[in-house]
Amino acid sequence: MSFGNHVSITGNLVRDPELKFLASGNAVANFDIAWNQKAAKDSGREDRAHFIPVTVWGQAAENVADSLTKGMRVTVVGRLDQQTWEDKETGGNRSKLGIVAEDVSPSLSWATAEVSKNEQSGARVRKPETAAPPQYEINEDPFRRDAADWSPGWWGAYPS
Repeated sequence: MSFGNHVSITGNLVRDPELKFLASGNAVANFDIAWNQKAAKDSGREDRAHFIPVTVWGQAAENVADSLTKGMRVTVVGRLDQQTWEDKETGGNRSKLGIVAEDVSPSLSWATAEVSKNEQSGARVRKPETAAPPQYEINEDPFRRDAADWSPGWWGAYPS
């Protein structure tokens, strides 16, 4: 998580999460959340609805797409991300502020949830590379080193 760029928002899903897979095999899910800002009754202002796009990557994207649907109340933890582009019609610069989620969870203040742990997928688990062990001749000592291979160590002398 980036230092100084951390956000946590709770709101309702505006639509079902949209899951896509990139050519690299990475999963990405996009969805929007909304929340209402209540104005004081005597202020004369009206309530306002706020919408923010959320992007989530990897196994979390797959879990979001499998678990969450439109209308659910969720909490999103992540970092702010601003995208900029040039408007094709006007030629002006446009921008959009969104969240790249590190964690998404249903709000248990408004509903119950049944949690089940996913098995680790091969894409997320880094498997150690298995190299073939070096092959030695039957009479060769694999731990023997020639004197030419030795250099002075911290003790400052060659072994005898």
